[in-house]
Amino acid sequence: MKRLIIIIAVILIVLLSTSFLAVFGMQTVSTDKSAYDPGEPVIMQWSDFGLASCSCRIREVSIYRQEPEGWTNVQHSLYGFDAACVDGKAVMLPMPCDVVSCYFPLPYSNSGEFTWNGKMYVYLGPVESCENMAHGGMTGEPMSSYSLEYAPAGTYMIKYGLAEIMIEIN
Repeated sequence: MKRLIIIIAVILIVLLSTSFLAVFGMQTVSTDKSAYDPGEPVIMQWSDFGLASCSCRIREVSIYRQEPEGWTNVQHSLYGFDAACVDGKAVMLPMPCDVVSCYFPLPYSNSGEFTWNGKMYVYLGPVESCENMAHGGMTGEPMSSYSLEYAPAGTYMIKYGLAEIMIEIN
């Protein structure tokens, strides 16, 4: 009886660990230092280990700024399926994921370096038209408008998956 309980416990531990790795994985994130000047690039190293069942994993570096009401997402990159008006000029937004293909979960390990240039996109609101650099003239279509500015001084949290680290911009 004791042997059966041990076998069931081991099977449960293996199933739970496999489920955790398939959903969350294990991530790390670190920076080259903890305090930066405004506009100074923040160099981050990240790593990820887990079980992948789809080729397009949208896990990316996320940056949050400490505000009086809590943490707010800093838009250090823009994604979408359309265009946006950035600093008065229309830009095509990259799609967050190309083609998704799924398969039996396989172990994966990935790591890399990400450099945040210390700028963020500040939402200005909708605009009716924006300068179209590719075709000249104005777009003539409504879109969201952003300004690319240096991140203000404050406390920032950098996250990659479940891993996080705090930095200061002075």
